[in-house]
Amino acid sequence: MVTAHGLGVGYTVNAALLAWGQHLPSRRWAAGIAFIHSVFRGRPINALITVWLPAPQIERHRGQVYLGVPRVVLRGTPEQWPALPAIYPHAGPEWIQSHQHVARPDPAGRYGRRPTRSR
Repeated sequence: MVTAHGLGVGYTVNAALLAWGQHLPSRRWAAGIAFIHSVFRGRPINALITVWLPAPQIERHRGQVYLGVPRVVLRGTPEQWPALPAIYPHAGPEWIQSHQHVARPDPAGRYGRRPTRSR
């Protein structure tokens, strides 16, 4: 687990670190993360979100070893980078079914599908 910053205004989350990616030719690192998102515009929703973030937006947790995290090469723009799998510790099937991969973090923190209104 890591702490991720920059997913919305004043928004930090505990996230599962799924992969490290090095963008070529810039040689900058990105972190592929998964996190649980449960609010959209003040209303409850359930969504497991995956996204690639610049590595400086990730804070590693003291005492954890990250040597086993896969490393991949990323080419092109973030929209062309591979979608990350729906993996999160202890996530049940309801979270896996609500998986959504986003190409870029939303500066307003709006993730997941909007709740549907009952008629």
